[in-house]
Amino acid sequence: MKYVRRISLIVFVALMVTFVYSEDCTVENEEYYSCASPCRRNCTNLAQMLSCTGVCVSGCFCRPGYFRREDNACVKPWLCSNNSLQNQLTAGNGLDVPH
Repeated sequence: MKYVRRISLIVFVALMVTFVYSEDCTVENEEYYSCASPCRRNCTNLAQMLSCTGVCVSGCFCRPGYFRREDNACVKPWLCSNNSLQNQLTAGNGLDVPH
């Protein structure tokens, strides 16, 4: 019985810590990560090679397959602004963007 109480207490504390340290992500297609790469792809660096450190950061990030646009929205790559994509495509970077 002691083990059940201890395990229950550990689970309760873990849930409370998660609740206290997680954030409400208010942008559509965004979610909270407690340890994510600080170098995230966005609409302005979509076709660039990123070089990142091994350090992780916590916060709200776009879900996989979505990218941060200049207006802070998380969008599919074909919904990035035309200027961002056009500049990257003319620079010789091949992106698979539906027409």
